[in-house]
Amino acid sequence: YTELIQGVHAETITFSSYEDACEIALTPGWPWLGAAGLQGTREVELGGARRRFRLRVSEAQARGHTTACTIELLELDRLFTLRIRVALTLQPNNSGTRLTVGGLVVRDLAGDPNGDPESSRHLANEYVRSLVEQVAEEIERLKGRSEGTTRPRVPTRPK
Repeated sequence: YTELIQGVHAETITFSSYEDACEIALTPGWPWLGAAGLQGTREVELGGARRRFRLRVSEAQARGHTTACTIELLELDRLFTLRIRVALTLQPNNSGTRLTVGGLVVRDLAGDPNGDPESSRHLANEYVRSLVEQVAEEIERLKGRSEGTTRPRVPTRPK
């Protein structure tokens, strides 16, 4: 059992329409992101250090003007060892879609022998910022941008 701590947040905007973004986010198993992994997972590289994770979308639901996906980032070399669990929320934002991520990280993600949760939280935020940017880029690549939006995508920022 590994203790999970709160404080993982990131958000960005994709200039693809909410309908297009939802269609992609609700695709079972997210075959459009990363590379195929074991047992229906995807392998993704995240963060500045380019750490590889196994990604599993355990739930994806659309309710009204909100679509929520539960995402687990698992250890690559220890099968199904949870490292980060987040909810990715998509909501309409003018002609685009706001992607917001919030969730939990294992206390020892950073491998800090002193067990300082702050370094793990900081590292997890770097990984989820990278994840939300990749998701936004793939949505735009697959569906293009909404009509009339030509400005560059807003970079992610900590929430």
